[in-house]
Amino acid sequence: MVRFFHSLLAKAYAWSPRALLWTNLALAGWVALATGGAFLVARDHPTPYAPSVEKVAVVSLLVASIFLTTVLALAVPRFRPVALAFHGALLLAGAAAMFVWSVGLLIYGIPTDVRFSWSVGLFTAIVAYAVYVFARYTVPASIRAWPAIYYSPLFALIVAAAVDIGVIVRFTHDMSRHFAG
Repeated sequence: MVRFFHSLLAKAYAWSPRALLWTNLALAGWVALATGGAFLVARDHPTPYAPSVEKVAVVSLLVASIFLTTVLALAVPRFRPVALAFHGALLLAGAAAMFVWSVGLLIYGIPTDVRFSWSVGLFTAIVAYAVYVFARYTVPASIRAWPAIYYSPLFALIVAAAVDIGVIVRFTHDMSRHFAG
């Protein structure tokens, strides 16, 4: 079993920086598409959800920085490691914020005053990918081979999957209580 995980991680660590940059560009485009419209609508029309809009604005700025540094790194190959190290830090910060929020959902329950949806697996993939990019490019080269660093994407995947499944179970439980009466 250990050999399987080691070979899986070895294949992941072999991905080219260019492939990771294209992946980050696609992720930035996807997040921009998901948040950009809400930000523009809320900006043009006053809303009681202003604090939420401010959070979307911060996300939009972070996405723009990933987008711009990716375009630069694709055009200037020597900038690729720096851009990916920057992406690793941003992605890990975003994944950490999502993790804290998700654990809050487990502890305090699903919010009832807003619409809520959860895509099982998406959270797990985002957290594992963020830890992978961070471990591969942001962590100093001198410690990347340490087992705790090398296997950190796998550990993140396992922990995030547990939280991911826990949130959907909590959501299903809360919804069944809500509809029961």
